[in-house]
Amino acid sequence: SYGHDSVLNLLGDRDPGSLMVNDREGNSAAHDATRHNRLTTLKLLVERCPSLIYGMNREQLRPCDFATREEIKAFLKESEKASMVPAVQLQNLAKETRVLNAQNAVLAFYCRNYWKPSGEERLVPLTPPKTKEEHHMEWQSASAEFLRTMSKANILGLHRFQDRKRHDSFTAFRDAIKAECKDYWVEANMEKWVFSTGQGLERALIEGVDSPYHTLTSGKGSAPYGDGIYVVREASLCSDDVVSAADGSKHMLLSRCVTGRYAVGKSGMERPSLLPSSNTKTYHSSVDNVAEPMTFVLQGDHYLYPAYLITYRD
Repeated sequence: SYGHDSVLNLLGDRDPGSLMVNDREGNSAAHDATRHNRLTTLKLLVERCPSLIYGMNREQLRPCDFATREEIKAFLKESEKASMVPAVQLQNLAKETRVLNAQNAVLAFYCRNYWKPSGEERLVPLTPPKTKEEHHMEWQSASAEFLRTMSKANILGLHRFQDRKRHDSFTAFRDAIKAECKDYWVEANMEKWVFSTGQGLERALIEGVDSPYHTLTSGKGSAPYGDGIYVVREASLCSDDVVSAADGSKHMLLSRCVTGRYAVGKSGMERPSLLPSSNTKTYHSSVDNVAEPMTFVLQGDHYLYPAYLITYRD
């Protein structure tokens, strides 16, 4: 990033995902700009990709840990403070749509192609990369997605869930939804990475008997947007529901999700709303807000693939 602001502007326009690339030490362009006291470059990067301020290198250092110039320290502090305001989170999410799509592609690629053969462990521990190895971008992408709204959390562990049969089933279902949507299909709107929590996540993933997702109904608990499995777009939105273990650690699940076509749900609905001009077919899922959906209500765990289990402490 050093001294090449015009190049960064060009990359931001043509290939924003490239701004998320890290070097062999795990440093992002934001780390580099901060270390070299390039405030203008840093502002450009954060404007394009706000979550860069939360990215950690292999030594678990964020860009703010490299700051020596007071103006840069103040800028990073204000950027982090502003990013925690819900309205600003929505604006940042809109800015990063193309960048997040690039991250999603990386996560989906590793999820499908870099697991061990069938029959071995279902939860594979990942470690912060110490060299430029095969899982470098996987750790960086998954942790960045979590830390984007959980900047004060400390990630204790990151595990990839490996179940080829389940992944193939999810992919087939996703393709069927895409075919059904036809011209309505918009990948950025209908395929997401989402967060959820609940008790016994690790056991459910390892044993494969119980679902790692929990269904809410109007008769058994709060279901403000109808009955179904509740997942959210931002990790911070479900952090209050996480139950701590005896050692103070917490678990959260990062999943691939196909939402299909959706409409606003309401309490008491047993299924999504009917499609316009139909007496039988419904939308695929329900949401809190069609324009900027943050909460999705799904009609079964076949809409989801539980890709990563995140262990953390507040």
